[in-house]
Amino acid sequence: MKKILFVDEKAYRFSFYYNEQTWWLENGFNAVFKSYEKKKNKWFVYLWVIFNKPQYVVFVQLSTKNIYLTKLCNLLNIKTLFWQHGVFAYDDDSINTLKKINARLNTLLCFSEFDRQQINRYFRDVDHYKIIPHYEIEKISKGIRRNDTFLFIGQILSKEQLKHSNARIEYDKKSEVLLNQFWDYSSQKDIKISLKKHPGDRSNYLETLQQKFSNVTVEKDSILPKAVIGYYSTLILPYLSLGVPFIQLKHIRNKLVDFAVYDAKGIYKIDSEGDIDTVFRKVKDLEINVNQSHTFSISTELLKNFNL
Repeated sequence: MKKILFVDEKAYRFSFYYNEQTWWLENGFNAVFKSYEKKKNKWFVYLWVIFNKPQYVVFVQLSTKNIYLTKLCNLLNIKTLFWQHGVFAYDDDSINTLKKINARLNTLLCFSEFDRQQINRYFRDVDHYKIIPHYEIEKISKGIRRNDTFLFIGQILSKEQLKHSNARIEYDKKSEVLLNQFWDYSSQKDIKISLKKHPGDRSNYLETLQQKFSNVTVEKDSILPKAVIGYYSTLILPYLSLGVPFIQLKHIRNKLVDFAVYDAKGIYKIDSEGDIDTVFRKVKDLEINVNQSHTFSISTELLKNFNL
């Protein structure tokens, strides 16, 4: 039976992305999942590849560890597949450094032609590529339509979230001040807001907001809202592609991602307290036609591409 190795920075992500082991076995593959969670784990991953020689290695981050892993697979004649799970900051210095590793990628699955051109720069060659939607597009597109509700896409950015979640992200005090002003405004105007918790968030930040404000609710189901509110989360992309507007709150890390590459028209920015009312008035009056006809599974898509 053919072996596939899936690698990621965090172990919890595997269950979000891929079908269970039994599904892969039914389709003729022995799927193995390994993370770089601990500092020395990359060496265990490399050794596992050397001694087990899987037919395919799949990864989702453009990290130094993964580019070296790709080069190792080249030497062992193991096929590599990179699929884009999120939006990236394409840094020229990092690209020039990683390009020197001289790795060749067999298959690239990415969001756009822009991403294809940028990701190609990390490798000596890319044999095959395909444009794909976000991996959660089907789940989101089949969500409950709530035209009177705004969806806040949670990230680990507040002081409390950073403290309890061990996230290595720079704290932006001004951003949190603006966020608190936003919560106060939404409460005063009684704007319905559903809160989508980040899977890596170990704090009670959103739950505390739910207790404090009657207009906000922690949401566990997938919904199609009036608009999404957030910063630079990957999860914003599928909503934009479905025609849902995006209200972007200011944060120093927003510069890492240019969402205008994907949809220049559906983005509304809140950079100060004075923008909050202006933006909400604009979005409130929009006529929004949401496309709800998407069907996509990343596991099924990967299976198709393993035959290349």
